[in-house]
Amino acid sequence: MDRFQVEKMKCMVCEEEQPIAQDCRKCSSRMGRYYCHKCRLIDDGPGKAIFHCDKCGICLSGDKSRFYHCDACDACVALSARTKHLCKEKQLHCDCPICGDQIFASTEAIVQTECGHLMHEACLERHVEHSFKCPICLASICETFAFFRAVEKYMSTSSMPIEYRDVKSNIHCNDCRKRSVAKYHFLYHKCQLCLSYNTTMLATFTESPAYAVGQGTG
Repeated sequence: MDRFQVEKMKCMVCEEEQPIAQDCRKCSSRMGRYYCHKCRLIDDGPGKAIFHCDKCGICLSGDKSRFYHCDACDACVALSARTKHLCKEKQLHCDCPICGDQIFASTEAIVQTECGHLMHEACLERHVEHSFKCPICLASICETFAFFRAVEKYMSTSSMPIEYRDVKSNIHCNDCRKRSVAKYHFLYHKCQLCLSYNTTMLATFTESPAYAVGQGTG
């Protein structure tokens, strides 16, 4: 149902059908603690802060004094993130890359990763339980020191079969976004520039690589 098209309501106390409003015109019962005629929104959540933003065109959950409307993002952003959020045109007009639900109209808390992508905070918390990579660009989005240290320890105590001794890999680093060359391994390849193990193998070779170390990928 498109609530913006709603014109009438029915009071559940006296059963009077009438134009939508915050109070019943017949018995004066209050329909909800919050009412927005523009959005046709009635909410009776106790202690729930809601405000309408004319620029967004919708009602939003939260204390209005703690938000401002970013004209570039075309969305309301928390004041605490004013100097930290990565501003992109209409960036909130997208879907959460984890659950697929719309970000802009969501009533759940939204977070922005260091790589600039938006998702529900609850979705991100569940995601990092099994992955340290952004679901969009694969950049590291949580602390990786302990994991990379464990990889280092594993790499120092394991060796590749002799037939792979001279094989190398062209790799792309998902953190610094550059390419480099590393010794071929079945599982892990270390970026030679930023030392991250968050890499993707592009190709293997036994001769000179096709491109120079440090070449970006756009």
